[in-house]
Amino acid sequence: MLLCVNRENTIGSANQFHGSLDGEDPLCEPRVLQHGEGVFFKDNELFHYVTPGGQESPEVDMKRTLILMHWPGEHYLVGATNPKPIS
Repeated sequence: MLLCVNRENTIGSANQFHGSLDGEDPLCEPRVLQHGEGVFFKDNELFHYVTPGGQESPEVDMKRTLILMHWPGEHYLVGATNPKPIS
């Protein structure tokens, strides 16, 4: 799950999901997560891409804060191989 908790002076950073790892099978149009919006997806079953992001106004700091929830995730903490690789 991705949850956008803060987004200020940011352009781009749109999420898109694909049915294949080569990006040739888009499942939706790119979507920018705004403050308070989230998305759930099965990371081991599709390809997730985020477009480049940047500052809308160069004079103002850019902020984009997301909460990422992932399960199973323990393998990231201990450096182990993902127990459910993409087949």
